[in-house]
Amino acid sequence: MSRILSQSPREHGLGHGWGLKAAGFSRCRWMCAAGFLCWLFPRSASAQQAFQSALSLDAVVAQQTSSQTETNPVVNLPALQPHWGPLGLNVGAYSSVTSDNNINLANSNTESDFILGTGLNLQALWQETGKSVVQLSSQVGYNFYLQHPDHDYLQITPGSALTWTLNLDDWYFTFFDQFNYTRNDIAVPSVSNISGIPIVQNNAGIRVQWEPGHWLFEGDYSYDNYFSTSSEYNYLNNAADYYFGRAGWRFASSTQAGFEASASFTHFTHPPQTDTTSYSAGPYVQWQVDPAINVSLHAGPTFYQFAASPNGGQPASSLTAYYINLDLVHKINQFWTEEVTVARSVNLGFNQGAIYDEELDLGYTLRWYPNPWLNFFASADYQTGQQPFQVLVFVPPYFIAASDVTEHYSRYGFSPGVYYQMTHHLNSSLVFSHWTRESNIVINRYADDMVTLQIQYQF
Repeated sequence: MSRILSQSPREHGLGHGWGLKAAGFSRCRWMCAAGFLCWLFPRSASAQQAFQSALSLDAVVAQQTSSQTETNPVVNLPALQPHWGPLGLNVGAYSSVTSDNNINLANSNTESDFILGTGLNLQALWQETGKSVVQLSSQVGYNFYLQHPDHDYLQITPGSALTWTLNLDDWYFTFFDQFNYTRNDIAVPSVSNISGIPIVQNNAGIRVQWEPGHWLFEGDYSYDNYFSTSSEYNYLNNAADYYFGRAGWRFASSTQAGFEASASFTHFTHPPQTDTTSYSAGPYVQWQVDPAINVSLHAGPTFYQFAASPNGGQPASSLTAYYINLDLVHKINQFWTEEVTVARSVNLGFNQGAIYDEELDLGYTLRWYPNPWLNFFASADYQTGQQPFQVLVFVPPYFIAASDVTEHYSRYGFSPGVYYQMTHHLNSSLVFSHWTRESNIVINRYADDMVTLQIQYQF
């Protein structure tokens, strides 16, 4: 699993443009619907941990800085918006039922189950001063397995965030805390033969932006804690320092280009995973080609250094590779929208004994809006990658030795679904998703199908 905030099991990547606007939470119901669809049919995400962590924060910061300007320094909450004193609130409750025919992502002896989910969507906004805004956004729920109750788990959806943004002329200071807790692993292409690993991740830090004229300068620092609540998977436990910098020129409000760089320093607390240092740097472009087409491209080299394991099992090593993040959104007309994504990445290893994996992900999503209350979509993904790792083998007659193995895998998935806003407060969605995984290691192949119905009430 790559250690990023937006890529956690079953929660990453499908929706685009469903952000929560600071002025009045005007698209909250669409954001909640899109977040649910992402939970069902996630996209793989790239690593370069500090780089991807910064990208995951971009959307949150953009919403706040766009509303905190000299001409509009105050967020005006609508009169009908729920309030608790000066705090603007948006609360929704949801219930869901999922049928999954392979909860263990296994090649044989598959197990199926029905999963009942329930929880809350929470958004809060506090206009502390004319130039200072505090926001909270999170989804908290619990999932119950009818036939395998030992798999039950609490979920705090990735993307949950508490931010405080302060605007001083052309400077923006954002203090943030992004957090999640989940245990499903369908979003991790390198994983198989497992029902879930409980993971807690918390990333807290500060972003400083300076926007003199057409220029944009940005610096981020954050401290990331990542650990499993199960001792069986404590080899994943680590803490990391993330650094990120960006300099660009804004040609227009939605078009800019420049250069960005990042560094990550990760310390693992248990073997066999080893301490890791990574660097990435390259140009970026955010281009509003015309009112209907938007392109975002980030690319460049990335360098990894892996320390030797304390027990001598893994020697010190390094890796030179490259990353690509391409996202193209095309609003064909008022009824149809399509999105194309390409991501090439290096990810920190998730399987025991694998220190990294390299992966290419291609995705396409088509959405149809016949009216403002109805949304049909179809999404498809193809992923291919490789992960070298060590396994222990018995060497007759007396001892066990480590053997180097490289798994080459590919995975494809597709998902049709529908979202319907039944009333102003009540919405529903029905989604089917399928994944097939191929591998040169036969036991790691699997197929998985899920169907989910969700009902949500927005207070």
